[in-house]
Amino acid sequence: MSSVLIRLHSLGDVVLAEPAARYLAGMGTVHFMVRERYEAVVGRMASGVLPVPVADSTGPMGLRRMVREIRPDRIIDLQGNLTTYLATWPGKASHWSQNRTLRRRILRGSGESLPYRSEEFLRTAGGEGQAFPHLEAAPIEPGGEMTVGLVAGGRWPAKSLPPGVLSELGRILSDRLDCGLVVIGESSDAEEADSVAESLFDRKVTVVAGRDDVAGLLQRIESLDLLVSPDSGPAHLAYALGVPVVVVFTSTSPALGFWRSDYPGAYMAPGVECRPCHKHGGRVCREGSFRCKSELLPFMIAEKALDILERS
Repeated sequence: MSSVLIRLHSLGDVVLAEPAARYLAGMGTVHFMVRERYEAVVGRMASGVLPVPVADSTGPMGLRRMVREIRPDRIIDLQGNLTTYLATWPGKASHWSQNRTLRRRILRGSGESLPYRSEEFLRTAGGEGQAFPHLEAAPIEPGGEMTVGLVAGGRWPAKSLPPGVLSELGRILSDRLDCGLVVIGESSDAEEADSVAESLFDRKVTVVAGRDDVAGLLQRIESLDLLVSPDSGPAHLAYALGVPVVVVFTSTSPALGFWRSDYPGAYMAPGVECRPCHKHGGRVCREGSFRCKSELLPFMIAEKALDILERS
């Protein structure tokens, strides 16, 4: 039985769709339709999961033609937006949909939590039970210097980690672990990444902001011994690759469903009751204080990092 699985974006959601793709691959070939820039992620999934790259310019009719050319026995739509509904109508597709009412309540401070999205994706595909995203990692030669990655910047400013926090964290980890540091980011984050590196001038620091596409980012992360990241795509890649990762939450939290509520590598400033405040992270603080960022404690993040290293 062949299946089409649709999850076009974003990076974290593509990773979270892996257990659903792996479940479907146990019954036949899976054609995973994904934006071209994330094709390398699908290429790291289970045997029998084939990436089908979709250009950003492809609309519902173009997507519909691509699905029809595959002629699948099943269609699993994990994007669940108007484009994918139109592309799969009137076929018997299984559609995942976000519980937006619950999400609104959470963002207003209800204290509730959305289900773990990876398990929601798995259930949409017909599976059940716990879901643990997994991507195949390339073999790493034993030995060599320990390397810690620090993710600077990000698409959503309220979710990014302050450069001063990253700098102090880098100093602590460098001293405690005698490790090299790699500052990771997009090309738009290069200035911030450089400022972090400059403040660590007496440490072994490499800046790679803007140098890697997603395929290169996969290779970069799988070579690390530890990653410290905001709640973003690189953190999901590290988790799925089996790299110890500390996820530092600021304006978001595990309550939004992108992480398990009991993930041991989660850290957030205590006592910030207005978190989460934005479904993606946001750009401004509605309280005007950014306490979720200003009250981060680098030494506590470092303790969390040492703990997650010991667990791994």
